[in-house]
Amino acid sequence: MKQRIRHKSKKEAILLGIFFGFFTWIYTYKDDAVAFWFALILNILFFWTIIIPLATWACAVYYAISRDEKWYRDY
Repeated sequence: MKQRIRHKSKKEAILLGIFFGFFTWIYTYKDDAVAFWFALILNILFFWTIIIPLATWACAVYYAISRDEKWYRDY
């Protein structure tokens, strides 16, 4: 039986970015592994500040918005 491949969606990536911050990079882990681990380490080290978590959240949302739908479809 053939398995149906489910393509990634830009809308889902944006929603993940808005609600879960840098964890949206797990959605596209093959290309964003470095960004995910960098953001995770920064958030662990500087959890007591508000600037670093907000910056990593903003970067994750920006990456999700800036990529076009074709990029997610071809992923």
